[in-house]
Amino acid sequence: MPNALDNGGLYSQFSDFSNQYIYTEQYGSICNSYKNHCIGCQYDCGKQFDEYFNGKRKCFKLSLDLNGTDFQKKVWTAVAEIPYGETSTYVKISERIGNRKAARSVGNALSHNPACIVMPCHRVIKSNGDISGYNGGVWRKKWLLAHEEKNKDI
Repeated sequence: MPNALDNGGLYSQFSDFSNQYIYTEQYGSICNSYKNHCIGCQYDCGKQFDEYFNGKRKCFKLSLDLNGTDFQKKVWTAVAEIPYGETSTYVKISERIGNRKAARSVGNALSHNPACIVMPCHRVIKSNGDISGYNGGVWRKKWLLAHEEKNKDI
């Protein structure tokens, strides 16, 4: 079976993805940029990304050591709770962390997310439903949302 990241050009589309230098190796993709955040799980990380891109994984189970401010970590934790195939808004995330007026700060914290896709900031949209702002480009955010929508009931 072909690797999901090689299938249909996904590798080339996601290989320059923000901090995420995803490449293939003997048994699947390895997430090179996660080596600084992922505790002892390089192969498993790649396997989980393969499953995600093949529509078989809905959430990641990785032991990550993420560096950030307390505020950023609150935001990233709240975003990690957004279910696969669903979205939330910057305002809802700010309410969840206890500061309704911090919607712009939530966006800023997400722009510093070192584990995009795993901490799924692509699931956060504007209150009016518009899709905006994503380190990997809005087109990737749209692709990830469509990918999850297509595979959420599998």
